[in-house]
Amino acid sequence: MVVTTEILPCNVLQSFVRCYTLREFNTFGTDLAKPLPANHESSIAFVLSGSVNTNKITNSRIEQGTTTHIIGLQTESKGIVISNGDVKLFAIQFKPTGFHRIFGIPMPLIINNIFEASDLVTKGIEVFNERLSAAKDLFEMKKLADKFLLSQLTNYETNAYDNITSAASVICKTKGNTNIKNLAYEANMSLKSFEMKFKEQVGISPKLFARIVRFNYALMVKMKNPFKTWIDISNDCGYYDQMHFIREFKEFAGNTPASFYKETPLPFEDFRKEQQY
Repeated sequence: MVVTTEILPCNVLQSFVRCYTLREFNTFGTDLAKPLPANHESSIAFVLSGSVNTNKITNSRIEQGTTTHIIGLQTESKGIVISNGDVKLFAIQFKPTGFHRIFGIPMPLIINNIFEASDLVTKGIEVFNERLSAAKDLFEMKKLADKFLLSQLTNYETNAYDNITSAASVICKTKGNTNIKNLAYEANMSLKSFEMKFKEQVGISPKLFARIVRFNYALMVKMKNPFKTWIDISNDCGYYDQMHFIREFKEFAGNTPASFYKETPLPFEDFRKEQQY
């Protein structure tokens, strides 16, 4: 079983980062395969112990043995990742515009790619990784992550792209079930301008982003409720009908729901949340 503990960043960073996560599990000498379907979040992941083999991931820009990865938003299945040993994995999970706003890196550059972190972020990343490995608990990791990210914010313009940030947040909160034209209206933009700005800051169109958010929510429901049927999940997640759900699933996971889950079942994750103090 994978134990995943989430903790919020400091107040200043909460418009950029959804949370920090610490995943811990032991494979007891066997390989644990995890599928990597489409994902609406960008992240930086640090392998603190154990082995995480990304050689089977398509469009990966990293070598075997790399321990720090920048993972861009993914619009399609990227294969599988193989873990082995007593694994401890710390990750910074960014909000839709958060990675770009902190690092200033164009989002189209990292979409559908996985990089060795130091190839894109050179300021302080290696020292941060070393200190994370020596941290005694998640609270210390949080403090180190806060310090690292705050050090990257020197060129950030406080009011930049707030309308797009707000619109992307609405899409996430509604689990992808929202009207894009209404979002453009609320952002005081024409639909064309809204779509262009959204793509600049998030990396893909708002419609595609909403579809992936809804797909990821369906996967999360299945992971937390493994005995729930896909038909019930598709209804709960707002798909028109079962065929609509299957088409979307095949596009974002590379397989039908039943085959995907049978071939590489999602490992059960025990999600826990740590409070600030």
